[in-house]
Amino acid sequence: MEPYFGDSAQSWLAEYILPFKSDYDTSLDNGYDGIIFINFSLEGLRRIVSTLKLGKTGFSFIITNQGNIVSYPSSGVMGKNIHNLTGSHQLLSIISKHMDTNKLIKFKHPIHGRECWLTLERIAGTNAILGAVILADELRDYSFSQDKVEKLILFFLLVFLVTLFALIVRQNSLIHYWVQLSTVIAIFLFGYLIYLWYSELTQHIATEHDSIQVVDTEGLNTILRNRKLITQQKNRRSLKLNAFSNKDVRVGIYIQAMQFLDANNIEVTGKIWQQSDITQIKETPDFIIANAQTITWKKIHEYQGYSLWYFNATLRQPFSHTTFPFDTENVRIKFLPKLHQKSLRLIPDFTGYSELSPDTLPGVSHDLIVNGWQLTKSYFSYREPEPQVTLGRPEQLSILDEPQLQFNLQVQREITGPIITHIFPILVVSLLIFCILMLWSKCEQQVSLWGFSTSMVLEYCAALFFILVISHVSLREALQAKGMIYLEFFYFITYVMIIITATCAVLYTSVISIHFLDYQESFIPKLIYWPSFFGSCVLVTLIQFW
Repeated sequence: MEPYFGDSAQSWLAEYILPFKSDYDTSLDNGYDGIIFINFSLEGLRRIVSTLKLGKTGFSFIITNQGNIVSYPSSGVMGKNIHNLTGSHQLLSIISKHMDTNKLIKFKHPIHGRECWLTLERIAGTNAILGAVILADELRDYSFSQDKVEKLILFFLLVFLVTLFALIVRQNSLIHYWVQLSTVIAIFLFGYLIYLWYSELTQHIATEHDSIQVVDTEGLNTILRNRKLITQQKNRRSLKLNAFSNKDVRVGIYIQAMQFLDANNIEVTGKIWQQSDITQIKETPDFIIANAQTITWKKIHEYQGYSLWYFNATLRQPFSHTTFPFDTENVRIKFLPKLHQKSLRLIPDFTGYSELSPDTLPGVSHDLIVNGWQLTKSYFSYREPEPQVTLGRPEQLSILDEPQLQFNLQVQREITGPIITHIFPILVVSLLIFCILMLWSKCEQQVSLWGFSTSMVLEYCAALFFILVISHVSLREALQAKGMIYLEFFYFITYVMIIITATCAVLYTSVISIHFLDYQESFIPKLIYWPSFFGSCVLVTLIQFW
């Protein structure tokens, strides 16, 4: 029989009825002699299904043969028919279309657009459907992703084209042949470098490894359920039998203004609301913004069980800037219940947003502009609890062990400014170094015409080095960098080019005869200059972004 919800048991029940025959009357041909009847609760099966390991936000569900939902992360659809919910629930609509499919289905999540996997299987004996929805990114191994494969394929394609050019092209002059080959290699390397930059700018922005993105009720309930199981296991190990139950409080945020005060401080202005008891007047929320250095609250109003505040906060958040100028940062607003709120658990108020897709920037004003940055995504997430102190109150351990709700705003640096202020000057200095290299000659007529001398080379190299050092120092001061920055390697490459040029100039004009420098008036250093420069840049980029 079709499972049904039992009012007395307050759970879903399944019944089996099987007629049987007996020869107690010495005959088996006179029809059935009785029935075997059994009914049992599906609650145990639901608990088993809910413990399946399906990634951080993956979940399982059970649907009867008639379409009634027996088990699902969102309690609001329990007991309803899936075919009647397709208009209001996009994910259930996708599941409904594939209920008769027995193979793995790949689809784009209707909210965040990431690839998901759907698998369905009939439960033997009940004819009900056991299904699972899994986020593909949570199970894939990204140690060798498709993006890396594409980079390698293009690199070997360029090597093949250069080799083909070297074999096909023939010149009467060996000098002209090597010049053309060097030019082709330099152009290909520069083009490959531009491709790597473009790939880094347009690549998919992933969430942080220590937080779980949540954009729908299914993912939210899955995260809370998994955390509840972990807490129960800890309580059993520590013999805590009276663990308190959490009270869910909905929280929402709307950012109206934001600016970077410096490399690690951000000022944020906007509105925050929370679900509250209408019998209590609250001047401030029941939570704090954990990473705020300073914050001011101004209550706006209370309406239908919600309280609304205007806030202005200065957030302190360290940014690495290691991939500057292609860095993408995640501005986090961390919500943490106040210590006296023992049973408070903060959850996102999804009903307060018309769109939940991270690409549509829910919770962010469409008029928000951040100088030097481009807004890319916004979403709620849960972050694993950080090591905390109890301030002499051991009973707070269970509160601090809860995952922390945070609102994330991903921003990507606009590349135009750094190109003009840093990359373009580096290219200009490199071109001037090459021009100095082209002046090398031991012909008296050319020396008198161009004014080539060791002192001249050293003076120009010192001037160019001084210009680069000033730009380099200003970069580190602006970013307050603690480690190495990607763009710094370009400065170091240019420094090496300056040092090599100055050193070779001294050796070239000395009495020491070096074939590498003397051949055709330093033809070899001039030949390998640009391939060496762009090759070093490509190598550094591959190592940094691999």
